[in-house]
Amino acid sequence: MTGGFRHQAVLYGSVDELATAVTPLLHDTLSLRDSTVLVVTSSANAEAMRGELGELADHLEWLDPASGNSSPAVRFDTLLRSLADRSDGNRRAHIVHEEAPGEDYPGKLREYLRYEAVTNVVFAAFRTPVLCLWDRRRYSQGVLDAVRRTHPELVQDGHPARSPSYAEPEHYLAESARTLELASPEMTEVWHELTALTALAGLRQSLQHWARGWGMGAEPSEDLVTAAHEVAANGLEHGAAPVWVRAWREREGLVCEVGDGGSGPIDPLAGYRRPAAGQARGRGLWLARQLADLVEVSTHPPGTRIRLHFAHRPGT
Repeated sequence: MTGGFRHQAVLYGSVDELATAVTPLLHDTLSLRDSTVLVVTSSANAEAMRGELGELADHLEWLDPASGNSSPAVRFDTLLRSLADRSDGNRRAHIVHEEAPGEDYPGKLREYLRYEAVTNVVFAAFRTPVLCLWDRRRYSQGVLDAVRRTHPELVQDGHPARSPSYAEPEHYLAESARTLELASPEMTEVWHELTALTALAGLRQSLQHWARGWGMGAEPSEDLVTAAHEVAANGLEHGAAPVWVRAWREREGLVCEVGDGGSGPIDPLAGYRRPAAGQARGRGLWLARQLADLVEVSTHPPGTRIRLHFAHRPGT
């Protein structure tokens, strides 16, 4: 894990195998005086790695992983902020990371893998080595294949090698959007067709009333309204009118979907990178990803559909 940016994955089948693969890399990193090492993993894996490292383990920062149901966007942004806080002109942070949701959260797992692809673009600016840990026992072959496609290097027995199936981030993200099938709801409870920005006020009012009517608290309702407004405004400004918005309730919470009339696929990296100060374009979809529990993008003809998921959060 020495040198500049590297994005590697360890696909392990036991705690012992993980410790064997990771420990030599951590030894090399700790030999550098300019490095801080963040380790985000389960308590069982942390205990195994501590046992292999001995006293050297005290020189690492050990962080607990997020819960399986947390937002992939928030996980990613939190990790980026942790990295920025620990990196300056003299020191670099090295990341050992295991936070992927399980296959019982399929949508969030797909989005997490998309963020793995984005890591190859965003983290490169920090010259930060990132080592991702994936337990082969938890995931299907299809998921493990996606891990190989989103990591330029794979580590086995402590030795990194180029992943033969690695795909460039833009290609992986565009393919994911093209192949994502979004099933239509059985019943739509809110429907708006928008042709001008002036119609957004009515959309906000309608969605606010609907979300509150289902018992959503004031703050989560406002998050839903803001996210839908931002995506719809993006569609009107940069897509092809009319833009339609529909919403419905599912067992897990509320869903809002925005689609346009066929302006072509959007930038695959749109909304994944924190916009720069003063940057207008790209801010809306990034904000929607921060506010929603999950954002899914499908670019099947004739247009683009962006689906926003919100867990039910009751309140006053």
